[in-house]
This record gives sequence, structure tokens and C-alpha cells, in this order.
Amino acid sequence: MTRVLVVATSRKTRGGITSVIKAHETGEQWQKYHCHWVQTHRDGNTIRKIWYFVTGLVDFLTRLPFYDIVHIHTADYGTEKRKRIFAHLTKLYRKKLIVHLHSSGQEFSIGGEHRDLYEYSFSHADKIILLSNTWKDEAIKAFPQYENKMTVLYN
Repeated sequence: MTRVLVVATSRKTRGGITSVIKAHETGEQWQKYHCHWVQTHRDGNTIRKIWYFVTGLVDFLTRLPFYDIVHIHTADYGTEKRKRIFAHLTKLYRKKLIVHLHSSGQEFSIGGEHRDLYEYSFSHADKIILLSNTWKDEAIKAFPQYENKMTVLYN
């Protein structure tokens, strides 16, 4: 029985990532794959952000040994920087890693300021999900060596 840990922002945070995961929760695949949502970030002051990150990390670490796949939702530089820790732990435990990128790719484009963060995620991912063919084309330009891992999944 395959089990999936979904790592993303809090259900109490507005935005595209939260909307997508809430929609997935209502689908039969959520139960079929015994998904669990690890909430790692919430809008608010610094204390709240740190609290969500730490409690999310504890939740993740206590569940990771019992799950098969980690599905990380990421977007901009800050998100990618935080999620790198979860990606590293996923591979340390020899679990499959899906990186679901909710970003247009401006930050990882050739010459992009934060290209190294995305390089890490892409190189460690077993599958990379992008939101459109346009974004996939940008990702292929920046990281052609990972094209075979990339797929498009519209919201």
C-alpha cells in the first residue's frame, strides 16, 4: 500500500498551493494513497512562521519512515530554501521525491539568482511537476538534463 506525504504551506494560508491540495483532499486518490498534509509555513509574524516550520518538520520526521513518496509543493526562493531540508531528508531515507513547482521559472532560468536551489531539487527529484507547457519549456532550457523527469499537471 503506497503512502504519500504532501509537504506544503498551511491549509490556513491563502494561495494556489493550498487550493490545489484542498482539492486533492476531496479526491479518491487522497484516501487511496493514505496522504498526509505536512504544513510547513503559514503567513504571519516571525514566531508563527518558525512555529509552523518546526512543528511541520517534527510531523514530517515522525511520519517519514512509514511513507513511500514525498510530494513537495514549492514556489519561490523562500519556499524552495525551506523545502530543501525536506528534500534532503527524503533522499536520506531513500524515499521517492516529487517536486511540484508552482513558479513560472524566472528564478531558475539561465542566469537566475537562485538557480542553485532549483538545481538541488531537480537533481534529487524522481519526478518534477510543472503547471504548464510554457513553464516546462523554461525548465528544460534551464535544466535540459532533467527533461525526462518533467511532466505538466494543470491546476
